[in-house]
Amino acid sequence: MREENNAPPAWAPRDTHRADPLQLLSSSQKHCGLSSAAESGQGCHSRSRGKSEVDSTRAASIMVHWAISPNTTDSGTQQKPLIELPNEAARLSEFPSPFSVLVQHKSAWEQLTTTQRGLAAAGAGSLVRLDRDQLPSWTLRVIDEDCTMCFDNVTYASAVAASAGRSTDRTGNQRLKGLSVFATTSAPLGLMGPMLFAMASVTDDVDVAAELPRWQWVTRSYAQQRRFVHASQSRGTGERPRHLIVVGVPSTDQPMRYPLRDAQRATWLTYREVARTENNFTGALLQLYVFAAAHRDSDYTAQYLADMAQLAPTVSEYAAATAQHLAAEGGDVNNAPPYVQRRVVLRDGWRDIPRSDDAVWKSPCAGVRTSVVTTASLVDGTSPLAALSAQLSLPVTPAFTAAAQYVCHVSAALWQEALHHRDSLWLDFLADLRPVTTKQMGDAISWGVPAEVGMTQKVVLWLNYAYTAFPDVPYIMKGDDDTYLKVPQYLSDLRHVRGGWAKPRNLKATIPHKGVIPPTLGIDDAEECLYRVWWYEINEVVYGHGPGYALDRRLIQAVLNPFDINNDLLLTLLTVPYTFSYHSHYLSLLMQHEDLFIGKQLQRLPHRVKEVCMKRPLCYVSDKEPRSLQVLRPAPSHQTWTWSSVLMHYAMPAIPYFIHYYFKHEFKVAEAAKGALKQGIDVSAIDANATQKMKEWVASQVPTTLADLKRVQNVSWVRGDPRTAYVVAEGDGVAVYDIAYRPRNTTLVECAIESGK
Repeated sequence: MREENNAPPAWAPRDTHRADPLQLLSSSQKHCGLSSAAESGQGCHSRSRGKSEVDSTRAASIMVHWAISPNTTDSGTQQKPLIELPNEAARLSEFPSPFSVLVQHKSAWEQLTTTQRGLAAAGAGSLVRLDRDQLPSWTLRVIDEDCTMCFDNVTYASAVAASAGRSTDRTGNQRLKGLSVFATTSAPLGLMGPMLFAMASVTDDVDVAAELPRWQWVTRSYAQQRRFVHASQSRGTGERPRHLIVVGVPSTDQPMRYPLRDAQRATWLTYREVARTENNFTGALLQLYVFAAAHRDSDYTAQYLADMAQLAPTVSEYAAATAQHLAAEGGDVNNAPPYVQRRVVLRDGWRDIPRSDDAVWKSPCAGVRTSVVTTASLVDGTSPLAALSAQLSLPVTPAFTAAAQYVCHVSAALWQEALHHRDSLWLDFLADLRPVTTKQMGDAISWGVPAEVGMTQKVVLWLNYAYTAFPDVPYIMKGDDDTYLKVPQYLSDLRHVRGGWAKPRNLKATIPHKGVIPPTLGIDDAEECLYRVWWYEINEVVYGHGPGYALDRRLIQAVLNPFDINNDLLLTLLTVPYTFSYHSHYLSLLMQHEDLFIGKQLQRLPHRVKEVCMKRPLCYVSDKEPRSLQVLRPAPSHQTWTWSSVLMHYAMPAIPYFIHYYFKHEFKVAEAAKGALKQGIDVSAIDANATQKMKEWVASQVPTTLADLKRVQNVSWVRGDPRTAYVVAEGDGVAVYDIAYRPRNTTLVECAIESGK
């Protein structure tokens, strides 16, 4: 990216030239994410554990950062392996403060390190940048000490104590009670957030004030988090939740994945009860895509990270911005000092580049611009951070946030998609590593350990994010970008099982019918903890197959809390990109298989599960084939969907169009066939005719390059198991069937039921 400079010459930053991009990075950044661990063989570690030191190797500037040795962590004069689990006594001590940071403008100067204050006093303040862990994360995750359902509230005391420890008056924690603490980028919830927030952290060229109201699920989420801070998770706030289930779908910024997401949005994401931008995110099921940065060549990444490092404020800029905030808060606007900031400039016309143009696959970021910030943007709320703070009702508006380092690392196409559909989460992480196998889309083999570990990190961080961001939503799901979900049937099944699977099903009460949409009931701790799965088992571990599984939110609390003593190893492995030196530890937790990892965690900690599930065992809700199935892999397959199917995994973007058409028409064809069969018309002819019409419709909807019409065969419209009773879901025009559940014959888990057909 090029650099532009709109600031007076005297204010121009002194450390933005590019004699050596790596000079702008801390020692950990130089080898963390710039190449795959398999290539470098070096460790890569979080800044959340370490000692503060000045990087004296930089000639042009000085950056204070948290440095640790590749395989150890400092603790006084002793060295011990970073991966070693601490004992109980050590665990009870406070968490390292870099997981969170106190934001208080009055004591902002005191929160700087002694080294930073000393250099600033010596007139070197324009050369000293703040470390990322001294700033709140771009995710704007507020940590409340008294939150009854939060995982990260254990880091609140550390942030307050760290601030008090640096305070010149040493008045202690009492003075700092009830202040505003935010997650840093070392914390799990400092890594993932709405992609709009990531954009806002680096550029002013996206109108955040106008955009955020259109991301209604975001503003609702922050409002619910505030309401639930002091509420019992089971009783909530007395309001019914907007959603019954939220679904996270990890995807990538690759041209081959865009048609898959397009297909989902054109088919099953149009169902009536799906919350999306077209209906102001109102619906029982909310699906969000989860994106992260993809691996690129080392030179590109080094240059890019060097550019992004410029966005961090210097000590002088931080002090001036703090003074401006204090003056504005005190009403002394006229005497508020200006300060300098650096922001990313976006390419002209990037929003309008078509996908047919190769330029759309390049970053929308063009350069870094230096500008002067006056009080006006703070007072009138035109700065992105001020706009976010006001609309989210943050307790305080930070002077700066740590920028999302990798959000310019993706294409203009992804930025376009995020701003158009408003359903994208960003993981500021180098998670999408290059495959090290010959796997192609749809193959039943692995992408290789580095890529699969990245997927596991995405999924676990998603589950943690969803647990926190949607405190009133009972179920949290993980899906794939090549999964089709028959939403009316899936929600009907979930409502039926939740109300008592052994009871007769009242179909009309579980789907939209006669203008009535089933109410979304809140969290009830008296209910069984459900784990809805596409049943797989290996080495006596039962788990939900990766294309789609859903968990009661209490299960995330039980086994995926990264700050729980049982998950110290997981916390370490979760917050840094794949590192070769940790390879054996990834394998020990089964992190090379995200779905198996989740199942293993649930079986590894049964006592924690029973604690949160009212002493009752976890109940697995499974669907037999063909209710859940793989559809038409590239290899020859006779598997296909039927009227009873609810979740299908495929690998070609045309397949969901075929499935969607089928569900809209299969029950009509079956009804019409009753008369045709009486007239002696052959069943095969009826099936063939219906299939031909399906192919013709799909051909009219998608490019022929995607259609792959020859692969759709053996679809049964009339043949096969006789249909059970059904009701047509209003607004969707698909049949929802009365499919019974019964106990599953297994000794692997205490409670398991499965659907029939």
